[in-house]
Amino acid sequence: MTEANLLYDRLRKFLEQHTKSKILASDAAILSMYIKMCHTNQNKKPKDQTINFLLLRFKEQALDQSPSYEQSIIGNFLIDEMEKFYGAKK
Repeated sequence: MTEANLLYDRLRKFLEQHTKSKILASDAAILSMYIKMCHTNQNKKPKDQTINFLLLRFKEQALDQSPSYEQSIIGNFLIDEMEKFYGAKK
């Protein structure tokens, strides 16, 4: 798997946990749709607002274009920060 696919798969797993739903593919378009859904539906609590901010930064860095090595590092950092809200381990 490429670095981008691994990054997208990590985001998919986080979004499944965050939205309590099953995401069928780690495709950039599908993940972008779920990020928009989170921003629309889950934006009341401070925790959700922080996660939405991190998701939007992730979308800018890794989903809007094919992530470079540097963007992959930033994307992994953002996922690590989001996982801290659920106590998830790598």
